[in-house]
Amino acid sequence: MKKTVVRVVCAIGQAGQLGLKGGLPWEGNRSPEFVADVARFFDLTRGHV
Repeated sequence: MKKTVVRVVCAIGQAGQLGLKGGLPWEGNRSPEFVADVARFFDLTRGHV
């Protein structure tokens, strides 16, 4: 039987939360660091779901 490979990219806060008040902590943040991080996330995950 062929094994299934599962890869996960998660954003978990320091308090262990996933998301914040119904959204993700970086939503709407336009600082260069966040823009680059979100772009890399989409590059890594695009086409895999």
